[in-house]
Amino acid sequence: MELTPAEAKAIATAAYIFLTPLVSNYVDMYDEAIVPASRRCDGGFGRWLRRRTSPTTEGDLAAAHPTWLHSSAWLDLRSEPWVVAAPPMEAGQVGILRITDLWGFLVDEPTDGRRADRVLVASPGWMGEVGTGIDRVARGESSFVQTETWIGTFEPGDLSDAHHRRQDVELAPLSELRGVAAPVGGPPVEWLPVDWGVRTDNRFWSAANFALSLTRPNEQDRSIYERIGEIGIGDGRRWEASHFDDRVLEAIGEGMDDAITELMRASATVADARPLHRSRVDTDRDYFGRALGALQRRSVVHAESG
Repeated sequence: MELTPAEAKAIATAAYIFLTPLVSNYVDMYDEAIVPASRRCDGGFGRWLRRRTSPTTEGDLAAAHPTWLHSSAWLDLRSEPWVVAAPPMEAGQVGILRITDLWGFLVDEPTDGRRADRVLVASPGWMGEVGTGIDRVARGESSFVQTETWIGTFEPGDLSDAHHRRQDVELAPLSELRGVAAPVGGPPVEWLPVDWGVRTDNRFWSAANFALSLTRPNEQDRSIYERIGEIGIGDGRRWEASHFDDRVLEAIGEGMDDAITELMRASATVADARPLHRSRVDTDRDYFGRALGALQRRSVVHAESG
């Protein structure tokens, strides 16, 4: 049975909200790790991208908020895990280590930097031996993840110690740490070119289908996968506007516009986005909260990078 315009519009709204974190993170990964010409790319996967941020408050309150040195790196986990090791912070410093998958899920409980931390980051299907010297294993729902560190200091006039501490954070593939030959790498990926403009036109659906191929579907989302499949969304599928008649295609666009309006309106009222960055267990099927968290996080990170 063919979709009515009203059905297509409702499905498109739900699909856009559900897929916003995935598409947003794929766009960022493409910009930061895949396109050498991008000013935000610093060598590809497994390379730190460094930023500095300032306190968000002014006057006397600024003294209670650290200046942050932010580092992030995208990891390709298809052939082997990577290990990220953060040293304990010194007096007057604070540190945060956070690892997220392409859905934006926290795949490891963020740490506070009070003790040394050594985390093995693995793909969803990795079944190898962890070995010694690893505190825990983190894995999400995609074979590409982002690891981030924040080193904070309450002495913004002297960042030398914080810079040294940031340099002490280790990031390496597991084979390198074990001193063995690296496994055969994953097959070349024919990346879909994207930019942030995809969020406002039909390229969004093509980006979503491609990004879905980089993830492992979760059973919790079965019902929405079945629903959005009715407008051509799914891993391995090619989204084509020509598959829909003009009325349904127009309705899909209207559904996207409604979702964007709803998210922008809600985003303007968020005072603290931290509760929106959560694990799969914490979010369950709170698709709107997940989308809102992705947009909030992106606005903060892009403000940091200028």
